[in-house]
Amino acid sequence: MADRAHVRAALIRLWGKRGLLRVLVPLTGPGALGADAPAVRSAWVVGFLSAVAHEAEGSRKTLRALEQEWIALEEATTHLEAIVQRARHQLTNARAGSGRSGW
Repeated sequence: MADRAHVRAALIRLWGKRGLLRVLVPLTGPGALGADAPAVRSAWVVGFLSAVAHEAEGSRKTLRALEQEWIALEEATTHLEAIVQRARHQLTNARAGSGRSGW
């Protein structure tokens, strides 16, 4: 019997080939793929969609956290670049004042 990771991967590939997904995202509602999933199709579909919605919300939160970290990293990089630029300017001025040239 295939494990859940293989089933998820197969579903993602199938949905991508059928054009259901624009990108191969691993939203498969793993909670609906367990042994305790309902046997009745209509109940399983409700459980599956609920599991996908829950998984998507978790992915949205992760994406939001990544975005916030990216913004913080950009701000820190900009700040460090400004410090380096000021230091280079001060060093160039100090060398020019001492008669030495070059970096």
